[in-house]
Amino acid sequence: MSENGYLPRILCAGEGPEPGPSIAVITGLHGNEPDPVDALRSFHPLARELGGLQRGRVAIFTGNRRALSVGSRYLDRDLNRGWTDGRLMRLEQELDPQGPLEDAEQLELYHALEQFLDGARGPRIVLDLHSFSGEGRPFALGTDRAEHRRVARALGLSLVFGLQEALVGALSDFYDGRVELCLAIETGRTGAPGVRERVREFMVRILGLFEMCSSGGFGLLPAAEPEVLRVTHRHPVAREDAFHMLPGFSSFQEVARGELLARDAQGPLYAPHAGWLLMPLYQDVGNDGFFLAQTEESP
Repeated sequence: MSENGYLPRILCAGEGPEPGPSIAVITGLHGNEPDPVDALRSFHPLARELGGLQRGRVAIFTGNRRALSVGSRYLDRDLNRGWTDGRLMRLEQELDPQGPLEDAEQLELYHALEQFLDGARGPRIVLDLHSFSGEGRPFALGTDRAEHRRVARALGLSLVFGLQEALVGALSDFYDGRVELCLAIETGRTGAPGVRERVREFMVRILGLFEMCSSGGFGLLPAAEPEVLRVTHRHPVAREDAFHMLPGFSSFQEVARGELLARDAQGPLYAPHAGWLLMPLYQDVGNDGFFLAQTEESP
């Protein structure tokens, strides 16, 4: 813990003797998603599995440290929103001490990330690790680029694109195009058995994929089915909506057009079209009730 009782902004970091990729891994952007934080408090044992870090740099960052300390998704506002040039410029010009606590968190995290990425001597990679409240398997979120497909396949994950555009101000959307590779990874249900082990496996595979260690260290995984999905619908929610997802739904469950999915203060909510259900909301906070996605052709 740091002096103020919060986790340090950089949990751990390492650098190999040779130039290579610089990988910034963000954990705990939501304070009620501690599994990636706990899994990556030290990545050194993971690197040792592959013979030690030989090339490039890795840093594991904490996101909403204040919210993590109390296990809340956020305190005043969602830290995975507001990642725009305009907002960051305003925060740089004047940080209101009476403003949302997440404003200070965002500015501190932004400065730490920029300092790390500015020191790169190779490709810059940003990975934003999350978990979700419902059941379902992990998946990757990114734009529809060949490199995103390649990394998702190497991790055995479906690639979902279009969701970042639906979430205005997401961190991964902000860094996409600013760095050579930026992916958000939903690692599984928060607190589920095996999630932390899965996070560590993802990290080992990333180090091997980008040849940052002396050993490759992993074999090929079967491709996820479906390999690529495009988000076609987002159901936004506000606290006053009294949104309630019906029990029993999970990510990557196929639903039919007109199927009853949830209820709110206005009545029943039906699927507007057939598709794959993603991230049904089973927690008290959050602005996204559920998403629907449809299959895209994979080359």
